[in-house]
Amino acid sequence: MAKFKPFREFYIPKGGVRVADKNSTAVCYMIGKDNYHVVMGFAGKRQKPDFHYRFTTLENAQAYVAKFFKDVQAAEDHKAQAKQRDTERLAKMRDKIKAGDIYYTSWGYDQTNIDFYLVVDRTAATVEVVKIGKDCVEAVTGVDYVTPNPMVKWGDTIKRKINTTGFKIASYAYAYPWEGDPKQETAAGWGH
Repeated sequence: MAKFKPFREFYIPKGGVRVADKNSTAVCYMIGKDNYHVVMGFAGKRQKPDFHYRFTTLENAQAYVAKFFKDVQAAEDHKAQAKQRDTERLAKMRDKIKAGDIYYTSWGYDQTNIDFYLVVDRTAATVEVVKIGKDCVEAVTGVDYVTPNPMVKWGDTIKRKINTTGFKIASYAYAYPWEGDPKQETAAGWGH
């Protein structure tokens, strides 16, 4: 049996006066009587209302609608600015990555594992990497300090999409640029 999934029109009260914000996607529907005013508001493409309130005066209802419009505008402006920042960060990262760069991942549950990757090739939006070996430069109780060893290659090359911080190797491991300092991982026998 199919589940009934109502559209926005299902919620809109009959006889409701539509009030739309010209600076955002916010829309409100108002029904007024002498002693109460009902207001329902939607933002974006939402099918269910963001709010559905009853007010005792028209002034209170109008003030709430004005605040709702202002809040939706602010949220949409913030979202647009964040998208612009991410677009700029992505462009920077795409310009930054080049063949020969080394990236690392830090992952694990109840332990920390470090893996290094060498950039073999890249296109405008993707990077081709191969997993490389690592050398332990210092061992302290429970912790190994490791650096990459590009002479040792593990497996075949893999192609990944470039994101704002590097690229994603797996659902649990993001690769970041290696800046030359040894990375800490859990020592053998302490969780491996």
